[in-house]
Amino acid sequence: PADITWQLDGNGLLTISGRGRMWNYQADTAPWHERRAEIKRVRIESGVTQIGNYAFMDCMNLTDITIPNSVTRIGARAFQSCDKLISIVIPNSVKNLDYAFEGCFDLTSVTIPASVAVIKANTFKGCMALSDIWYAGSKAEWQEILIADVSLDENGKADGMILKENNHETDAFPNITIHYGREDVGLSVHFRNAGGESVANLDNQRTIRPDISLVDPDAPGGMELVNLFLAFYDENDMMVSLESWEVDISNPLNIVWLQTLEIPDEAESMTVMVLSDELAPLRAARML
Repeated sequence: PADITWQLDGNGLLTISGRGRMWNYQADTAPWHERRAEIKRVRIESGVTQIGNYAFMDCMNLTDITIPNSVTRIGARAFQSCDKLISIVIPNSVKNLDYAFEGCFDLTSVTIPASVAVIKANTFKGCMALSDIWYAGSKAEWQEILIADVSLDENGKADGMILKENNHETDAFPNITIHYGREDVGLSVHFRNAGGESVANLDNQRTIRPDISLVDPDAPGGMELVNLFLAFYDENDMMVSLESWEVDISNPLNIVWLQTLEIPDEAESMTVMVLSDELAPLRAARML
């Protein structure tokens, strides 16, 4: 692994920085393990490419974690028994989920990118409060995700029996609502910089311009208005700015261009949410 450093401040913020992979730890060998009760928030900075096995296991007061798009792997049992973790956003660089959140009793919401191809069967075992999974792809893409009960190699290949159920919602995720971000919702949201170029993260951006379009006029059941919310957060995940629009999407042939926004200097991440005219959630995503 490359040179990875960590710092825990007096407010309970653990910052992991550097370039390359974290070590794969054992249950009690992470360097911050003895101070795990002090950890309330974890911020992993861009450049870190792997969250090691058991990295934050038993961080019983951890409520929030920020994971950058540089992370391609979340290790086995990385967040096991983080009792107070309420929600997690998986970056779109991650392809496999491997037992990472077992025993997170208060976990209620998980955002999973369309890049994920394999979910270990017990990834959310014991997450009794989990009620919503926000999946960035379509329902058809969700049905193609492999649910596996064996260990995976770095390419996501399993060396034993595979469990792949056709009804993922009923068999693998009972009592959990899966929210889809493509096709069945029919909404497309993109972001561009001042030069009109498409952007996927906030790195080195000072302005951003969203556009939204209805790519499938039949999907939302004749919906004409949606509400778009952009919330910007600082390095401590405190909201610093909130922007919102009511958007007319009645003409599916047109893209609705919204005004260019100045990104707050202190902004480190942005949450995007699209709600129906009755304020029912349609899409949610995190951009770093």
